[in-house]
Amino acid sequence: MSDSPYSTILRDIFHVVDVSEDPAERARAKPVPELTPGFEALGFKTLGFYRLGRPPGHVYEVWRSPDSRAVLVVEYDLKKRPRAELRTLLHDGTIIETSSRFSGLSRLFRRARLHHPEAGYLLETHAATPEQLYRRHTERVEAIARERSSTIPSHDSMRLLFALVARSMVLTLNRYHHGKRLEWIIFIPATLAIIAAVVFAGTPLHWLTALAVAAVAFWYVSEMSSWLAARLLLIPPVPLATLLAAVDDVHTPPANSPAPS
Repeated sequence: MSDSPYSTILRDIFHVVDVSEDPAERARAKPVPELTPGFEALGFKTLGFYRLGRPPGHVYEVWRSPDSRAVLVVEYDLKKRPRAELRTLLHDGTIIETSSRFSGLSRLFRRARLHHPEAGYLLETHAATPEQLYRRHTERVEAIARERSSTIPSHDSMRLLFALVARSMVLTLNRYHHGKRLEWIIFIPATLAIIAAVVFAGTPLHWLTALAVAAVAFWYVSEMSSWLAARLLLIPPVPLATLLAAVDDVHTPPANSPAPS
């Protein structure tokens, strides 16, 4: 059994499982009728289903683009706004994501999904229709693959999807922990300084002011530490072959699962 971080994150941390052949699990995937008809009209087809987390977990339907150069997942952002995520994994390990915009406070919960070119994760978000989003993603994939002198494998198997997910999750987890460290390094002394100043003022009203200021400071420090973590944390892209080997260590691919071309 491999000790690769990509195997570990799929098997032991996020428990990502292919449930494409399980009708009961497939039925648990939440439809997003605001988006799926638009992508179906563009030629997107169901690729499979995966479960995230220990049972019961959450089940997601995965779609592939008509040219098999991207995978699509649709969901509700904090159960409010329908979101689409188009992602492509290049042979050199670069991930290109073109997504709907996040809404409200979900920016805090999804903060690890930052545009992170230093680690080969290139993210753009847009308020766009399925057609506009797909067109923009296609343009970005062509341009970035050419810029990085890389090539685009066929996104026609859950095996490749898991390779993409593993890389994305390793980056997310590393950015999150690195960001939390920076957050507390900055936030704790700043908060102590605010409270100390208020204590010396000596009135209850100033305590309320201190709490309000600390809450606002925490919000901005969280955002800034996430951005700073992405700038300081260098995780070079990992070739597709390495990611696929980690996937195979966790999931034996079905006999009809083609190798990426």
